[in-house]
Amino acid sequence: GLIISAQSQSAGKGRQGRTWISPSGGLYFSILLRPTCPAAKAAQLSFVSALAVGEGIATSLRVPERLCFKWPNDVLIGTRKVAGILLESGSGSKILEWLVVGIGINIESHPENMNYPATCLIHETGTACDPAQVLVNVVHAFDKWCRIWEGEGFEPLRVAWLDRARGLKTEIEVRLFEHSIRGVFQGLAPDGALRLEVPGEGERIIPAGDVYFPVQS
Repeated sequence: GLIISAQSQSAGKGRQGRTWISPSGGLYFSILLRPTCPAAKAAQLSFVSALAVGEGIATSLRVPERLCFKWPNDVLIGTRKVAGILLESGSGSKILEWLVVGIGINIESHPENMNYPATCLIHETGTACDPAQVLVNVVHAFDKWCRIWEGEGFEPLRVAWLDRARGLKTEIEVRLFEHSIRGVFQGLAPDGALRLEVPGEGERIIPAGDVYFPVQS
């Protein structure tokens, strides 16, 4: 697919219409794809992207084990967000006509005073990172995970993502459009939806929402 990258953005977008702060010193790029599959399946490309970003930056971290994923599409180092992913698409009658994977990675700086704490690679590595090399690493990993997804289905991605999932088997809060629910994060459904064990209700399958973790005292 086509890849377009930028050193900064004046109108970066996040999920649900949020603004993605995109100052100079970050890595911001989009990958244009034309997947021949239904939109529901193409949504799994957010997991392809998260795994690719994780693989692309993990080797530069002082403690690679601190890298983890927050459902549905954030990459964290410890408890702080270092990268975000946004999928946008256009569809025909049955299949997608196009899909754009937008990825933003904090390289030399990160926003302050956000709803979710952030970090950047230079803070986590202690040394300067070349955005161009990070881009190459992530794109190579994206190609690898995309081929696995196309050839073997979602299950290998589900297993790999869960291996680095933050909050697995612990209580989380999921904020939906009109309300929030709390429960124990039990894992991912076969299609990538979140499995949440809600007290007094049983397991709920949540296709979309924002995950937050209890504040640690």
